[in-house]
This record gives sequence, C-alpha cells and structure tokens, in this order.
Amino acid sequence: MGKRPISPFLAIYKPQIGSIFSILERISGIVLLLTFLVYLLLFSLKNNFLSFYFFYNIFYFFIKLSFADILLSTFCLFIIFNFIYHLLFSFRYLAWSYSGGTFKYFSLNLEGLYYVSNMLFALTFGCSFFIWCLL
Repeated sequence: MGKRPISPFLAIYKPQIGSIFSILERISGIVLLLTFLVYLLLFSLKNNFLSFYFFYNIFYFFIKLSFADILLSTFCLFIIFNFIYHLLFSFRYLAWSYSGGTFKYFSLNLEGLYYVSNMLFALTFGCSFFIWCLL
C-alpha cells in the first residue's frame, strides 16, 4: 500500500498543445507588461537617480563592464522574442477564430493546429533573430 502513487492519472497526462500556447501567450503578455512598467518607472525617475553620485558610479561601473553588452543584448532578444510571440499568437488566434474553417490550415482540427503552431514557432524564432541582428 505504500508504493501506490498519490495521483496516478498525472503520470500519464499529456499536455495539449493548445493549452501550452495559451499559457505561454499569457506569460509573454505578463512579461511585456512588467517590462513596460519598469521602463516607465526608470524613465520617470532617471533624473532623480542620476543626480546621486553613488548611483551614477554603479551605473557607470555596469555600463563599462564587458558582460554588460552580452547581458543587455540577451535581455533585448528575450523581450523581442516575447513581443513577436505575443503578436503572432494574436494573429493566429484572429485567423483561427474568423476563418470559419474555410482554410485548410486554419480549420478547427488538430492538423491545422499543429501546422499553425509549428509555423508560429518558426516565424517567432526567425523574426526575433532577424530583428535582434538589425539592432
């Protein structure tokens, strides 16, 4: 009796791709919102922060470090990836909702969902990397 799993159905559960995309879209929206709010906060308080000598020294120290470029570019790539994914997922949702099943790949079946999901990931990676390279 001690060897039984507590929840045997959880071990055989396979997450659905539609729910994974929905959860990822919500997470990307939250990340974009938090990034925007932090950006607004820092932008509104920049004069107050840069007037302090201590903060200016810390800011100068992090800007002059060699890993600051890598850290900043990785953060930019992460934000660009979230924005592109959120945007393309919204377009996919609109196309899937308003096509009415007239297009083969936007129909309400699993084949269309898998095709559009793979296309969404490929476009997200491709567009994000392209925009990141332009910056």
